[in-house]
Amino acid sequence: MIADGSVDQIRQYVGQSLVRFRGPSPGSLPGIARIEEAGGWVTIYAHDADEVVRSLVGAGLPFSDLEVRRASLEEAFVEITKNPTP
Repeated sequence: MIADGSVDQIRQYVGQSLVRFRGPSPGSLPGIARIEEAGGWVTIYAHDADEVVRSLVGAGLPFSDLEVRRASLEEAFVEITKNPTP
């Protein structure tokens, strides 16, 4: 067993949100855990999505179709299985 708890507890354990948009990759910004790029979309995994969005706007990065949400249970499961606690 890797993790045990309610859906909200599992999501909180991972503690990541997703910031997704169409546009160029922002490169290195504060608070980014991981960046994925596919089909013109950039997906940023971060512990503080608000900080990431403020950084994107502050950097003047052109983007559209902004989506901000908590990690899904499936995404939390993937993250936990990649980085299990001892």
